[in-house]
Amino acid sequence: MKRNFIKLIKNPEEVLKGAEPLYNTYVSPNFVPYRKMYEALEILEKNSSDDSDVSQLEMTNIMIDFICELYGNQFKKDDVLDGMHSPNANEEIENQIQFFAQGVQSDEQKKELKALLK
Repeated sequence: MKRNFIKLIKNPEEVLKGAEPLYNTYVSPNFVPYRKMYEALEILEKNSSDDSDVSQLEMTNIMIDFICELYGNQFKKDDVLDGMHSPNANEEIENQIQFFAQGVQSDEQKKELKALLK
């Protein structure tokens, strides 16, 4: 079964002071119900729609909450907000949703996941 992972900085306060980042890596569950794919597609459609009545901030909250749920609440929303590097965060959040909607992974992600699961 396809799985995914997310890396969150575990020492953000220290990194802000110049320390090297240390990461917690979370692997998605072995099984994610197909129903979650529907929900992920709905989120992606709302996110890309110009007609959406949902603000970008609301959509970001929806996506982060959904990701926390998909990973079995191994981490909290605050862990995502504090543990992701801002310039990469939106892309990573969208990539996570896209994985659960369509199974899309980069070759680099596949390689890193394989090493994690050894």
